[in-house]
Amino acid sequence: MAKCSKCDKKIGFLSSSDGMCLDCASAAFSAGKGARLEAERLAALAQTTEAIQHREAGISAVIVTTETHTNLNITKRIKIIVATVESSFDAKLVEKQDELVFGLKTECYDAGGNAVVGVTFNSIETYSASIGAGNFKKFKMVAYGTAVVVEK
Repeated sequence: MAKCSKCDKKIGFLSSSDGMCLDCASAAFSAGKGARLEAERLAALAQTTEAIQHREAGISAVIVTTETHTNLNITKRIKIIVATVESSFDAKLVEKQDELVFGLKTECYDAGGNAVVGVTFNSIETYSASIGAGNFKKFKMVAYGTAVVVEK
């Protein structure tokens, strides 16, 4: 019967490819290959986290304006962008407006811009029902503008 190359324990058909028993192979994996795999996993996670932080920093740097200005040096017009949010008349309306502006900033950043000019806000009624003495209405808030690159 074969013996483990590390601890001389008798091994049968359950052995690793390098002649070790399963206990020694597991320990070797944890010490060597396992540590390398964990290090690679942590490096990939750090790289992903860095990419997410870079994107979030870029999005937060986008300027949203509702008018053009004579001192605004636009170097490139990219495209018209649109952001939408479903909403109703309730206490969360301000949160929905913030979500709409963030959506516009995200669209601009993803298109390669750093500012949005000519921004227009609108709402479209999507649902209306009478419930008892009151009315229930849902609507879609829409914001659109032109994604541009502005010289800093």
